Amino acid sequence: MLASFAEQEKLVTDLRAQLTHLKSRSAQVEGQLSEYRTANRDYDTQNADLKRELAHINRINVELAKQAVPLRIHTVFMDGMSKGGKTTLMERLTNPTATPKDLDSIQSTMAQYRTSPVPLCWGDENGLRVLHAVDFVDIAGGSPEQIGNMIDRHHKENKGRAVALMIWDVCAGVAKNADYVSEARLRATYERDVAREVVSSIVVFFNKVDKLPNVPAQGPEADPAMLELRQHVDLLLQKSFNPRRDSWYVFGSARSGAGVHECLGAIVAGLELDHLFTGSTEVYGSADR
Repeated sequence: MLASFAEQEKLVTDLRAQLTHLKSRSAQVEGQLSEYRTANRDYDTQNADLKRELAHINRINVELAKQAVPLRIHTVFMDGMSKGGKTTLMERLTNPTATPKDLDSIQSTMAQYRTSPVPLCWGDENGLRVLHAVDFVDIAGGSPEQIGNMIDRHHKENKGRAVALMIWDVCAGVAKNADYVSEARLRATYERDVAREVVSSIVVFFNKVDKLPNVPAQGPEADPAMLELRQHVDLLLQKSFNPRRDSWYVFGSARSGAGVHECLGAIVAGLELDHLFTGSTEVYGSADR
């Protein structure tokens, strides 16, 4: 009997200990729940504050968008053989103050590269003042498929007009240049439906004339070889494009800067922006067309 009573007393003691533990645990849980409720209220408050701040930022963005100047970005796709001077000419066109020493330090690249937009001129579209700018894309001797993808992307982005700027290395000979400026490649690259719609003009820059004998590349006393070269390329473009695109021909040197202003004038004319300049594109020189 005494043993049974002792066992019951121990059981009661154990139950009381368990009850005390449960009460303590219940208090801990209540404390945690209180902390969670407080944290949740803080989160709701913070979330509401962030939503109000975001709405304020959006209102500011809308107001800034109303004040922003519309930007129309046109594109120049630079094509031609590797080592023909595309990178140097791109630097000349986007940085007119570059010196020959600066240009000599430029490393050519096989990767496709796009410059930041370069402002050209102001114009009006539907009564709004628009800033016309141009970016240059070095397609790095890409395949017709790669170039086609870039032209397609330009079209999907609903950008402005586009011009193909073909760099012809006069020191390399016709055969080497023909790997990039040939009837087959021109057709495959620029005669696709989207390319015909996007690229309306061709500018050919005959580069490195500063390395030729001291004979003018154009004009009344032009080197007969240069006249023949221009006729060759002109005939090539006639055969490659149907209908024929507007084309401009400029002889010069990206390194020395000769003909670079004329090249930019031809680009402006090819983008149909020359009417926005005072006088004619002769502000850049007289591009030989």
